[in-house]
Amino acid sequence: MLAYGDESEPSLLGYELIEVKRSAPSNAAWRVAEHAAAIGRLYAVYEHFVEELLAKWLLMRTQGITYATMPSEFRAAYEPLFASMLQRAGEGRYDHLSYEAMIADQAVAYSGVDEWRIYPECLIHHDRNLRFETLNEIASRCGVSDLSNWVSRSASLATYFGDRSSLLERTQKTLKEIIQYRNEAAHAHTSIDETVGLEQFLQYVDFMEALCRSFYERVSWLSVESLQLKQRCRSIGRVTEVYTPGTRVVVIVEGITVRVGDSFILRSESSCFIRSVVSIQDNGSAIDQIVVANSKEVGLGFDKPVRVNDQVFVAQV
Repeated sequence: MLAYGDESEPSLLGYELIEVKRSAPSNAAWRVAEHAAAIGRLYAVYEHFVEELLAKWLLMRTQGITYATMPSEFRAAYEPLFASMLQRAGEGRYDHLSYEAMIADQAVAYSGVDEWRIYPECLIHHDRNLRFETLNEIASRCGVSDLSNWVSRSASLATYFGDRSSLLERTQKTLKEIIQYRNEAAHAHTSIDETVGLEQFLQYVDFMEALCRSFYERVSWLSVESLQLKQRCRSIGRVTEVYTPGTRVVVIVEGITVRVGDSFILRSESSCFIRSVVSIQDNGSAIDQIVVANSKEVGLGFDKPVRVNDQVFVAQV
């Protein structure tokens, strides 16, 4: 330190920084590195989204019911994977898990109480890239069924691709292309001439958003089914007419009080999303709320577009 008359530290630092500059990549190599980081980040966001969503789905699905009443195919998949996860507990990415706690929690599950702990990591764990086939496999064992059929009809992916033709095949191909490019970039197998341009990269980002949105809607669609079985969600009506730009609608509802600001779940064969009420019309008059006992047509304005024949559900606290 300078206070002690020693100038070796700043001198050493200067030498090391000069070496850093000398070893810095060329403009071309730096561009390749930036591409590798960007495509790697894009894949990481996708993978994290899938894992987090499935974990939340599993926690919701198992809440309030006993382990023994879970579907037999769920228990058949969960138990051997639980046993495998015991061997990984406390290590690496699973250092937050405790072998002893997992054993104790599973004993509680077998006791027949309806408050038991599931370990989503058991069902979500994977050692492969999340190509569509792997995504479908993991989703299926978590109880998110029929993903291929859902994707083939997905409104979100149809909007991205511009039409509904061969949605499943195009989704599989694009996801495989992104993952292959990511793997090549991560292992320094990409040259400056092989990097994708900004426009192509942004298209990849838009695709990932559409795919994640579609996956989210499939999980949401199944969540409505699960909540209905637990009497925590019920159908209150159906959209019968939609006016431009798709947010002004006529809904047949019954047995509900609708207020401006309320949120509802709207579900079709290919979508599931939440919409908020921004306006209510009854007999041509704007009102803040309406009480509907028997089936009645009500004019509603939503914050985002909906479609004819969307079913309307309300979640119950």
